[in-house]
Amino acid sequence: MKQPAEDLLPAVRAAARQWGLHDASVRPLGGGTANRNFLLSSPAGRHVLRLRNPRYAAPEALAYYHGLMQHLHRAGLQAPYPLPTVDGKLSLVTELGTLELYPCLDGEPFDETQPAHRMHAAEALRRFHQATASFDHPYAHRQPRIDSPEMIRQGLEEIRAQTTDPEQLRILEQLFQWHRRLVEALPDERFWALPCRVIHGDFHPANVTISPTGLNLFDFDNSSWQPRLRDLADAMLFFCGRREGRFDASTIVTLTKETTLDPARHDAFLQAYGPLTSEEAEALRWVVVARWIYCRVDGRRKLPPAAWPAFVTNGVLPLLGQIEEGLLRPQKSNVR
Repeated sequence: MKQPAEDLLPAVRAAARQWGLHDASVRPLGGGTANRNFLLSSPAGRHVLRLRNPRYAAPEALAYYHGLMQHLHRAGLQAPYPLPTVDGKLSLVTELGTLELYPCLDGEPFDETQPAHRMHAAEALRRFHQATASFDHPYAHRQPRIDSPEMIRQGLEEIRAQTTDPEQLRILEQLFQWHRRLVEALPDERFWALPCRVIHGDFHPANVTISPTGLNLFDFDNSSWQPRLRDLADAMLFFCGRREGRFDASTIVTLTKETTLDPARHDAFLQAYGPLTSEEAEALRWVVVARWIYCRVDGRRKLPPAAWPAFVTNGVLPLLGQIEEGLLRPQKSNVR
């Protein structure tokens, strides 16, 4: 169980002094399900101190993340970049774990009812992909296929072994059918033949804010060398989909709650992003299928095992039914 954020404040204040912030006030920042963040306010300005999840804190991974953020900053994107300690280090290992300091990029939450916010997201994603086309790092190329069919199958089998509920078993059987179709429609050779570059890997509204000058983009822990279509699949689900209430990523349950596709929003987003290849246009719905099922299968690990079958099955089928109906096919004007 995580230690309460308030209990960490004295250690966070002490760590802030390693960046020369001796008089900083500290408060925890909400949001996210992996790393922990703290807002530091001092005469030097506002900064964010990040306590990294150990999963993302290996030295080689940190060198990659830091290199990527610096590359994006040089390319003019509104994204955080790591600040050095007084000793010139970009991260600090303490009794809390691995810490980093970033400038605070202020902005308001993404609002799906505001078309301008969606256009900011599309333009920022286009610029991100343009920038990462010239960024190369060995670490990025060693990551496996995101949302792989094999991992989906393994997860579904584990869930099936945990439930005797007839309705959950019925839904799981339909998810297995979708898995089999995914394997046939998007095998590895076709997946990796799609246009690739370093992608964000976790592109959803909790990882952005809207500022007067555009969109601030955060959290690159899931970035790797993949088809760019994977980020666009996230955009279709999380920036263009319709949900009840405002987007909320405070828990994995609210992050992945039932979503309705909106073709008009999809087309407007793709128009602002730029054209897809014909291969991408054909594969998009299958990347969305993989993402939608996998975010339940993988996300279950953040919940107690007893909650896994309900989490994976509740509300998962309606969006897949919309895809079956053909509601996720880019218009010809968005395909080159």
